[in-house]
Amino acid sequence: MPVQTKGEENQAVQKVTDTLGERAPTQKKYRLLPLNTNDQLYIYVETLEGDLIPQVVLYAYGSKPIRSANIGGNNQHAALEYTFPEKAQGYLIEVSAKPGTSGTYALYIGKNDPAVLTGNADVYGAPLLRQPIVASVGVKLQQIAGIDQKAENYSAVASTQITWNDPALAFRPDECECESKVYTANEFINYATQAGIVWPAFTYLNQQNNRWIQSDFVIVQPNGDARYFERFTTTFQAPDFDFRKFPFDNQSFFIRIDSLYASEFVTFTPSDFTGIGTQLGEEEWYITDHDVTIVTEPGSTGAKTASFIFRFYARRHLAFYIYRIILPLALIITVAWITFFLEDYGKRVDATTANLLLFIAFNFTIAGDLPRLGYLTYMDMLLAGAFTLSVLVVAYNVALKRWETKKKPVDWLFTMDKYMLWLYPLIYALTFGSITWYFFLQ
Repeated sequence: MPVQTKGEENQAVQKVTDTLGERAPTQKKYRLLPLNTNDQLYIYVETLEGDLIPQVVLYAYGSKPIRSANIGGNNQHAALEYTFPEKAQGYLIEVSAKPGTSGTYALYIGKNDPAVLTGNADVYGAPLLRQPIVASVGVKLQQIAGIDQKAENYSAVASTQITWNDPALAFRPDECECESKVYTANEFINYATQAGIVWPAFTYLNQQNNRWIQSDFVIVQPNGDARYFERFTTTFQAPDFDFRKFPFDNQSFFIRIDSLYASEFVTFTPSDFTGIGTQLGEEEWYITDHDVTIVTEPGSTGAKTASFIFRFYARRHLAFYIYRIILPLALIITVAWITFFLEDYGKRVDATTANLLLFIAFNFTIAGDLPRLGYLTYMDMLLAGAFTLSVLVVAYNVALKRWETKKKPVDWLFTMDKYMLWLYPLIYALTFGSITWYFFLQ
């Protein structure tokens, strides 16, 4: 067999530097690009900083261990070699830290170059590791079927599009006599699974019910470009509801997509596809803004994964609350004020007592739309303030009636009654002003 020299096409060395343990993950995985029959793989890991004791495992098809080094050992380096008996695809390298150790390491991967095992090999040749798939993710909100404030969720019709490039998907058009390959989502998933191809598989983290998919497809181009699309209907959790400023609240809704593969395999980037439809069909709310965030953190699988968060913000149309609640409330307060012009204290008691019943009815009307909260909303405080002042007015009028009946006039009480025409609206203005300041201006 002829001796291979550095730089030949079937030789390469790649180096990776990373950190394990403490605040970093305790293991890292690296995907190998396809290798040919009889290719020899050399792996060497050494600690650069810290007390790290590295362990290395070579997996076939991503899950079957076939070689390992320094497992249970105490060396600050690990080395292994392996000759592929057939064409290799879907292999990965796992480097992990022995429990209780951490530090920075250098990983050398060599193809047909045993110098790697010395830890002094030069880096050259084509890459041996497959880079993470960069998936461009977008969500378009097309309809809001309903918002359940008590359950803190909402139903939506939306479309998701994911585009990426993977050389493993590339094909020759003359072989299939086609310009592109079109699959349904299930057909593509079966194809990718059988071929051992990693793709941006995902889940909706805040999905609550079944997702009814109206249409889906995957289009693959000869150069490996792929586009996944689905239009669906489902219910999403909205745990960020905050009703403190109800009905002038600004609520946050979101759709979160988590990758099922660790960030070593798939990363996300935002797409221009993301947006809001023009006919959402929601009458109570209107959307004020939206944004997209990409984060990498422990996800649904427990591994550190990429997440796409599409968040939109909505306010209520206020016409209902102004004309059905706030304006009637103001009129009821005005009616109570008008009673101060009456000299019949019995009539005053009747009118102000009726106001109390109206306030109670208003409270039940509003409470029916909201969950049982652990805090008071702005509207709760307004009604509570109005209810408290109404109780005081009833007590005041009862006192006047009582003293009048007993024919034991109290001069200061009847004198104050003259000033109540102006004190009453002033007290309400101060009360409502203080409540508004507390919720919106402090």
